[in-house]
Amino acid sequence: MSARSKPAKEEDVIEHPRLGRFYSCGLGWGQRINVPAFDAFCWPTKYHEPVNPAGRYGLAVCGTRYGAFPTAEGWKMVEQVLKRPEQVVKLVVEALWNDFNGTGPDSGMWWHGNLSKVAQYAKSAVPKLNSPEDLLGCLRLEGLALAYHFYSKPTPLIDLMFWPAFEYEHALGVLTDGKRIVGIGYSLDVEPFKRKRRSTQSRRA
Repeated sequence: MSARSKPAKEEDVIEHPRLGRFYSCGLGWGQRINVPAFDAFCWPTKYHEPVNPAGRYGLAVCGTRYGAFPTAEGWKMVEQVLKRPEQVVKLVVEALWNDFNGTGPDSGMWWHGNLSKVAQYAKSAVPKLNSPEDLLGCLRLEGLALAYHFYSKPTPLIDLMFWPAFEYEHALGVLTDGKRIVGIGYSLDVEPFKRKRRSTQSRRA
């Protein structure tokens, strides 16, 4: 399955049979998608309009090199993540909770095993963090982006981009394949867990 097959430089629009029309934007193509389940991330941040979530989120797609269309595997990954958004919501908060408590894979970020500091920074959004579900009030989803990580071959993943109440200087990135969380870090710079290097200090401390 693919969208169009003409060279990307000749096309400003990609028509996908199920996801609809994507318009050229920067390094790829994008559109707004309706995913009400992602409204569960409900932090009413001043950095986002509208203030309260309204079910629509940006989705950006690209190929493995500049100007290339998304691969068939990339499209499949997008659809896989969007197929069960409620499951993705649960995966995100559970993975972050484990990272904050130091019980999950090491993200390499300052918040790994540092729940008390996260709770301190997020106090204005959620007075106390007692469970993964409490993190929903600390996060606001900005959008989703198809990203490729290179091992023996390009591997597509989805970068979920959040505004977090506990980190004002950077957006939060969470990598997923729709079945598990494979990386946590700063948005657009996030890498799969095994490739992360430890960042022990917050820039906002």
